[in-house]
Amino acid sequence: HGLIRNRMLHLGERISAECLLNDGNPPGQIQWYKGIGKEFLPSINQTPSNGKYVLSRVEFLVSADDHLLPLICQGQVAQFPLHTITFYLNVTCQAL
Repeated sequence: HGLIRNRMLHLGERISAECLLNDGNPPGQIQWYKGIGKEFLPSINQTPSNGKYVLSRVEFLVSADDHLLPLICQGQVAQFPLHTITFYLNVTCQAL
């Protein structure tokens, strides 16, 4: 959520992406990574008072080095398999 597949990103653009992990009891954990070496990205995680899900948001400015790098969201609820979703960043060299 927050990124549209096949959308061209511009140098200096601030992007935001979200991951949602449902039905954890207790709520699961979400981690964000960027690139082949899996650079850890700090994120904001929110869990409602009913604890039914966790929503994680990551934001950063796009650089030329981000072109074709994977943006990876990994979520896991204790004792269950790790879930991963990957987007590839498509960056144009035209600044905003």
